Amino acid sequence: MKTTAIRKTNHVARLCVLMVLCAFCGGRAVAQDYLYEIGGGLGVAQYYGDANRGLLGSTGFGLEAFGRYNHNFRWAFSAILDWRSLSGNSTHVGNVFPGAAQADFRASLTQLHVRAEFNFVPYSDGYKYLGTARLSPYLTAGISMGMASGTKGSAFAPGITGGVGVKYKLKRRLNIGVEYAFTGLLTDALDALTEQSAWLNNPYQVNDSWLKNRDATGALMVRLTYDFGLRKSNCNKR
Repeated sequence: MKTTAIRKTNHVARLCVLMVLCAFCGGRAVAQDYLYEIGGGLGVAQYYGDANRGLLGSTGFGLEAFGRYNHNFRWAFSAILDWRSLSGNSTHVGNVFPGAAQADFRASLTQLHVRAEFNFVPYSDGYKYLGTARLSPYLTAGISMGMASGTKGSAFAPGITGGVGVKYKLKRRLNIGVEYAFTGLLTDALDALTEQSAWLNNPYQVNDSWLKNRDATGALMVRLTYDFGLRKSNCNKR
């Protein structure tokens, strides 16, 4: 009888442990972060080049479609398809160009950015024992492929991009973020796509290297994203 009681006690103990493990696993599944985010953003865009050297000059408009893969709490990878309306006026630069020529232009730029992101704080609204937080600043860097167009034609505009931002988890599957990103283009034709500004492709008539005298853009964006693709729990793995 004593042996039978001990066996029953052991069975009950095992059952209790199993129930606790199941509850723990279920809790983790509910609190698990999601692998993917999708959303969009809008903000202000800027052109930097021969027709603008100021930080706040030549402000335009920007729109984006955004996707992110969350590798873990620290690292993420994102892809952005954006459109920017850009303009510039050489009279505000302060430089004197050969022939005393002046120009203003308007152009649009469509770009695809592929980037890596590093969160300064583990980003999540759960797992407090891992030091996670709903708010995290981050750094990002990557490459861009783009196409600029104006009244005179279009130009291929590849580039290198980098930026800084902050993200905040509004709700379990809803995120908001603010980011400023700067893209250095490997072309000087962004501001030379109208008849009046075509000479800005090489305003000083000198031989430039592929790194010098290139155009650039910046954008301050506010975006909203939605999480999906629940990360699988490891509780059932043996």
